[in-house]
Amino acid sequence: MYAYCLFCQTQKCQVIASILEGNVVNRAFSPLVLQRHRKQGKIEEVFVPFLPGYVFLYSEEPLKEFIELRRMDGVIRVLTYGNGETALEGADYAFAMDLYARDGRIGAMKVLKAGDKVRIEDPLFKGFEGEVLQMDRRKQRAQIKFKFDNTERTAWLACDIVFLQNEEKLPEAMTESES
Repeated sequence: MYAYCLFCQTQKCQVIASILEGNVVNRAFSPLVLQRHRKQGKIEEVFVPFLPGYVFLYSEEPLKEFIELRRMDGVIRVLTYGNGETALEGADYAFAMDLYARDGRIGAMKVLKAGDKVRIEDPLFKGFEGEVLQMDRRKQRAQIKFKFDNTERTAWLACDIVFLQNEEKLPEAMTESES
């Protein structure tokens, strides 16, 4: 399977994905992430764009012509590596394939917490340099920083916090938190 990514006008991502899916590629979506907000004292769950402006494309065969994609209303550019390659590679490809396995929807993440150290325990962020910037226990969410398309990004994710006992050791690669 080949994976590609388009950078588009944010408000047109869903339309672009709908037009391309089944016509040009096997699957296309703009990924969504579950967020939790407090509204009138209750926690409300809603899916919002995870990477606003990005549409992921999946095809069994390599795409050769991008001229028609670039001409679509709302498409800004096709993500391209320095060597001219447009198919996602390495950690970007692994990330895209994990999104594909989730059908473009990221649910609540499991966050391990012991003292001031936290870590997201989810395959989506394995292989990425990322860190938890903030945790909001009341709203059950965490702000994370990660890198995609050679750019640092931040996003709020719904999380289920797992508090470890004092005697339990956290797995390696833990990050500091501003709890």
